[in-house]
Amino acid sequence: MTLRLYWPLVALMLALTAQASFAQFDEDSPINLPDLRESDLVIHEIEYPKTLPTKEVAQVDGHVLTQADLLKQLLETNVSIIANTLLMTKMADLELERNKIDISDEEIKEELGDMMNRMSPGQSADDLIKSGAYSRSYLNRVARMQRAWNKLYWKLKNIPDDKRDEQTNQLLKQIFINEVRARYQLALRGRSPAPPKGAIASLNTIVKGKRVSYVISAEEAIEFLVGLLRPATIIDSQRKLIDDYIVRREMDNNGVTVPEAEIESWVQAMMEKYPPPFTWETILKIKGTSPDAERIRWRNVQAWKRATRHQIKNEELDAFRQEHEDFFRSRHVKVAHILVKTTDTLTGLPLSEEEQERGRLKAERIYTLAHEGVEFDKLAKLYSDDAATANGGGALQQPIKKWGGGYAKAFQDVAYGLKKDELSKPVKTQFGYHIILCKELSPPTARRINWNEARYSEWVLEEYETVRADKWLTGLREKSKITSVSDQALLQLKQEAFPDK
Repeated sequence: MTLRLYWPLVALMLALTAQASFAQFDEDSPINLPDLRESDLVIHEIEYPKTLPTKEVAQVDGHVLTQADLLKQLLETNVSIIANTLLMTKMADLELERNKIDISDEEIKEELGDMMNRMSPGQSADDLIKSGAYSRSYLNRVARMQRAWNKLYWKLKNIPDDKRDEQTNQLLKQIFINEVRARYQLALRGRSPAPPKGAIASLNTIVKGKRVSYVISAEEAIEFLVGLLRPATIIDSQRKLIDDYIVRREMDNNGVTVPEAEIESWVQAMMEKYPPPFTWETILKIKGTSPDAERIRWRNVQAWKRATRHQIKNEELDAFRQEHEDFFRSRHVKVAHILVKTTDTLTGLPLSEEEQERGRLKAERIYTLAHEGVEFDKLAKLYSDDAATANGGGALQQPIKKWGGGYAKAFQDVAYGLKKDELSKPVKTQFGYHIILCKELSPPTARRINWNEARYSEWVLEEYETVRADKWLTGLREKSKITSVSDQALLQLKQEAFPDK
């Protein structure tokens, strides 16, 4: 269990097989492929299949939003990680072919069993599929993907059987995967060079003297996407779809646009601004967000500025900075928490009202014990449902600031307001009830800061624009008449779109 709100798509653990087209080449080395042509950044429209489901998922002021709209929104707001994962999956298949390594059905079954022990001890793959969390084809692809990269690494790097599970080798395997990736010509939507028109990504390499070209279509990407969507993610994405429609409608009403090419140009600028090792992606992980989420944030900021014609004045920025001086001077707290879940681990959906009430009472009892002096670390190890932190006494490694970091807002607000060694009463979030203990409190820095210096002024401006854009969208949402289908009807998307294979 995690407090983070970003969608936990795990790269290199997902799998999807696809057909490749071949053209004869004499050489058997990808190094001999001609360079892909560098061109100006051009964003082609994604070509979606005509068979997407069209049942209603919501209405905004009488405008109907459909399952097809939701699928497109899900793909477009997660396109980077989906494209990268599918490319890595195809590379694994091609490397198996290149090195004459086979994956048996028994190995896939064995890998799936190991996955189940990590994901949901005591449950089978059938239980997982029945819960609606994942499709059977998705789980099988995950298992094949994991075993493929393991076998490639073990064979090509001569890793003995008794060394394979060592932490060092797990890290070295990631380096090995990056080495393999360097053999391929990759084209991603929004990057230069671009994939073929209508596609979201492509790759080229040579295997056994043949040139291999693989193109990821929207249909393949959506099928992959539906297989891994947890029910809770679908429900959350409905709200995001509604917000997206409201923003686009407001831009249309005011005759302004934020072209996708402009968004991608901004992304490229951010990637160039923060080169390795402290890359833009690394910074976003620390902030608890992702490149795809940042695309949406930046688009909304530009939409607010253009639709309202608002000209930001220095006095606004100064007042904003002074109001939130603690944030900009890096006041933060470090906390530990005990979580009593009120959602299903696999689906993310709320438990029954009876089970939620039992969870609340359990959280109250744990709080009473902690308040009376029982060691928090021991209570966390005994009772916390957050498997990632329980053994460490519930400690969260990332400090909590006034905002940002990807934490649930209710949790963050309470945690940030605690004094050192102060204990909170149970706090309800979408994950369950949290008892929070403030372990450390770092006050705002008192050092002299030149707020006119570029790195500080840009930071203040970005935060101000984000807050104002969020308030603008909230106001638009409150003025709109919104109706939604039931959660049960919404979750039919997993069956309506692409049934299990």
